[in-house]
Amino acid sequence: MLHLIGVGLSDPDDITVKGLEKAKSADKVYLEGYTSKLNATQDELEALYEQSITVAPRRQLEQDHDDILDEAENKDVAVLVIGDVFSATTHSMLFVEARERGIPVDIVHNASIITAVSQTGLQLYKFGKTTSIVYPDGDWLPATPYEAIRDNRDKGLHTLCLLDIKADSAGLDGAEDTFMTAQEAVNILYELERREASNVITDDTPLIVVQDLTGPDQKIWTGELGSIEAFDGDQPLHSLILPADLHDMEQTMLEHVS
Repeated sequence: MLHLIGVGLSDPDDITVKGLEKAKSADKVYLEGYTSKLNATQDELEALYEQSITVAPRRQLEQDHDDILDEAENKDVAVLVIGDVFSATTHSMLFVEARERGIPVDIVHNASIITAVSQTGLQLYKFGKTTSIVYPDGDWLPATPYEAIRDNRDKGLHTLCLLDIKADSAGLDGAEDTFMTAQEAVNILYELERREASNVITDDTPLIVVQDLTGPDQKIWTGELGSIEAFDGDQPLHSLILPADLHDMEQTMLEHVS
């Protein structure tokens, strides 16, 4: 059997009771190491799960996962996913190929950045399409986040922007992973405005920045794109929210949490 288990956003004990029980009883435990980070060492995780943990890089889970599925044909294999199993990132191909091979798949859900942004006070039903801001590769810089912000704004919806991560270790044991900062993301949005020239990104565009949401270094900052230098968050993980017009209760909540 293959168990896909969401472990939450921050601390080791964010895992659900159900997820923890299944991880402890598994024959093999993998932790995806490329979509986020946990505030823990590998030793701490292994002590909690009472298991040896294999950190799986992106390629292994997204492309070269035959070895995992081979194991799951005869053993209980758990894949731990930071956040929720299918929310901010998907492991759909792993799920589909397991089912096609006749391997039972068990899903244990958990909190995701997609839902945890409600801690800002913004109402979840007013969020539009979530988008990602990625590092440029030479001249290649996709306009997807710019288009999502524009389209959501036209519909009166908030936009959650997830920021690029270059990691294969989930931040465990001091690994040198790279996490895009809010300042870098804003600079990329300005560059996209320069290229697209549709007046979507301006200095006075409202902005909310969240850092390490639900974690020990959590910060929620509000301002405008042009004042991003005032944001003093120096710990990962950062996400941007470009809000549409706020309901009175959203505005009140935001004033209390930021």
